Amino acid sequence: MPKVLNTFETECSMDYTVVSYAVYLPFAIGVTVWVGRTLSRNGRLFLNAVFPGDDKLADAVNHLLVVGFYLLNLGFVVLWMKTDHEVGSVQGSSTHSRSSSAPSCW
Repeated sequence: MPKVLNTFETECSMDYTVVSYAVYLPFAIGVTVWVGRTLSRNGRLFLNAVFPGDDKLADAVNHLLVVGFYLLNLGFVVLWMKTDHEVGSVQGSSTHSRSSSAPSCW
């Protein structure tokens, strides 16, 4: 009788680095977008007071500040994800969990 390969009882080798990125990246992007929208909404009122009578200039400056915020924070997130070691377990994903609040603290 030929030997049958049983694929259901094999040892699963999961790459925890990919799993930790899959959890960390949507969380970090979501927090960054939420904070950016909040700053944009509240910053618009401030910039209208700084540039009285020139709403277009206030909106343009507000848009530039929001784009800069997104570029800085998402760039920081991508650089923070860069690691030289492989995450070997779920406990090893603390590399990303401790950095999840860093971009929003600026």
